[in-house]
Amino acid sequence: MARPQSLEPDWSPDGKKIVFLGNQDLGDLYVVNLGDMQVRQITRIATASGGNYYPHWSADGSRVFFFNSLAGAFYTVNPDGSKLHKLADVPSTTSGGLAPGSANWSPDGRMVVYCNDSGGISVMQLVRGAEPQTISLTGGLSCDGVDFHSSLR
Repeated sequence: MARPQSLEPDWSPDGKKIVFLGNQDLGDLYVVNLGDMQVRQITRIATASGGNYYPHWSADGSRVFFFNSLAGAFYTVNPDGSKLHKLADVPSTTSGGLAPGSANWSPDGRMVVYCNDSGGISVMQLVRGAEPQTISLTGGLSCDGVDFHSSLR
């Protein structure tokens, strides 16, 4: 297998793996095991119309979080590619939807933070068995230059 170009890399909490976006396959995600340098494709849902972005590990390293632009939703998947799970749809672009920028989930897995299309920051609370609740942070906050990966840990 040819090595895909890597974008948006993120270390696993134990430092033994890296998840990244491979632009060779239009935005599918890969995990590299640093012990043996084996690369595994973990998503196969990217198309010419959209792909997966903003991959981040869960705090315990058991799941990978990402955004799928085709579905307009946040997902998680196991690092071996099993158990793909849709977390929540992102609001449409007319009501604080995702804009180009960063997205990440909180260390406890209960919230997602992302740049909205108004240039601000939105926080989505994930409630088991209920519709996600989204609030937009105001007061001059902007996504310009925000790195949610480092700011949430």
